[in-house]
Amino acid sequence: MAYEVLVQSVVDYAIYLLDREGRVSSWNPGAERIKGYSPGEILGKHFSRFYTEEDRHADVPEAALGPSLGGDIQFETAVP
Repeated sequence: MAYEVLVQSVVDYAIYLLDREGRVSSWNPGAERIKGYSPGEILGKHFSRFYTEEDRHADVPEAALGPSLGGDIQFETAVP
């Protein structure tokens, strides 16, 4: 409970959690301010929507999940 209160009080940093399939499962006010999605718009959606179309076609979002699933990955990405 204290963790959730702390995370929800942060507005200067985007803090969000993904499930093992890459869907957004937690979203704080900072994430809403920085990324532009309300919780209702993003919760349950795949995090690949944070990447450019070019990066999605190059499978960069899937590669980014590699370390969390026990794999290693190196990549570069540009934030539009």
